[in-house]
Amino acid sequence: MNEGETPGIRHCKVDLFFRCPFCRLEHDMPVWNNCTMSSYYDDGLIEEQCVVKIEGSSIIIEYMNGKNRYSFVGVEQTDGHYKLTAQTHKGRATLHRFPNDQFLEGWWHEDGRVGMWRIQLDD
Repeated sequence: MNEGETPGIRHCKVDLFFRCPFCRLEHDMPVWNNCTMSSYYDDGLIEEQCVVKIEGSSIIIEYMNGKNRYSFVGVEQTDGHYKLTAQTHKGRATLHRFPNDQFLEGWWHEDGRVGMWRIQLDD
C-alpha cells in the first residue's frame, strides 16, 4: 500500500474530474462517461453531457457548464434512492434509480433555483 492510501480500497489512475470527496483519493468506480442529463427549469429544458460514477452506496455526477466543472456527490439512503450535495457550488439534489435501469431521476436545488432532472446512463 502506498502512502496516503486507505486499506481495503483499490486505487487506480482513472481520469476523474475530482478526487473522492470521502477520502480524497482516486478510486476505480464503475463509470458511465457519455450520459445525457436533462435538467428541467421553470422556464425550459437544458440537455448536457455528464459523467456518472456509482460504487456501493456512493454516487458522483460530474458535468461541465461552459468552462466550469460541477460535481454532485451523494450516498444511497435506501435501495436506489440517493441524496446528493454539490461539491463545487451551493446545491443539493435527489436521484432515484430502479434496479438495472438506465435512468436516474430526481429534483435539484441550486443557487436559489429548483427543478427536476433525468440522467440517461450511457458508456
